[in-house]
Amino acid sequence: MRNVIRATALAGLLVGAAGGSAFAAPLSGSYTANGAFVPVSLGGDQTSLGSAAAIDFVPTVSPGDVVVPTPGTPGNFVVSAATGDFSHLVGLSGTIRDVSLLGNGNSDYPVPPIPMFQRVGDVTFDLTRLSVIRQDDEVLFVNGEGTLMRAGFDNTSGVMHLAAEAVGDLGFATMTMTAVPEPTTMVLMGLGLLGVAATMRRPRLRR
Repeated sequence: MRNVIRATALAGLLVGAAGGSAFAAPLSGSYTANGAFVPVSLGGDQTSLGSAAAIDFVPTVSPGDVVVPTPGTPGNFVVSAATGDFSHLVGLSGTIRDVSLLGNGNSDYPVPPIPMFQRVGDVTFDLTRLSVIRQDDEVLFVNGEGTLMRAGFDNTSGVMHLAAEAVGDLGFATMTMTAVPEPTTMVLMGLGLLGVAATMRRPRLRR
């Protein structure tokens, strides 16, 4: 019994050393969201997708809507699919902040780090890095890195893949957010659990 207690304590210390908690776990899974935006200059003027310096996310739109840039005002997106710890988000609408695609920005179109870049339900995403993979008048591919957060879970590294296409004056984006637990945390948690299992299986010596 003492060995089990010691092994359990060791597992907790290992998890704690990795910055985690004995009662919380990293987020796992992903979610996909769809939203509309206006490609703009840093001054908020509408441009073609290929020459856009920033993305101005707009409220949910319907066919025939007249959409104009809303500098500094968060836009909306809707979660269309989700897995793991994000499954409860399907069908929910969230908010997303405008962002610069360049190495410089301003108060309306900032560059990362951007806290609360996305928020939907009880999940938030802080954007820390953004990379433009491809940009022309037809498509835009962007990768982002940051931190996913949800109450009851450890803050977890996350990646964003944004793929957008131009439809008239608008851009329509599909964003996939994926939790990427830190390898060190997962390894130490695994070692701690293995220690518990080994101790519980150890045969008792007769006195």
